[in-house]
Amino acid sequence: MKRKLILFYSARCGKCHAINKRVERLKKEDLFPLEYEKIDVFEQKDLVDKYKVDGVPTIILLESNKETKRIKGSMYREDIIDFIK
Repeated sequence: MKRKLILFYSARCGKCHAINKRVERLKKEDLFPLEYEKIDVFEQKDLVDKYKVDGVPTIILLESNKETKRIKGSMYREDIIDFIK
């Protein structure tokens, strides 16, 4: 089963940058066993509309290209680990 985490963010969003840094650290520690994509909500409106994103940060987990989980707002390291389980 192919799994992917998508972070919808804005360049001006401090919480978004913090989440991205946490995910990148988890990837370096091999604690993040899935694909990761960041989508700027001002540059990729088509994907914002497709996933009905109405605020940042929004994190969506896809399994076999289908949304299985979604959360909006800040997430800490442990929250991210729990979210991707």
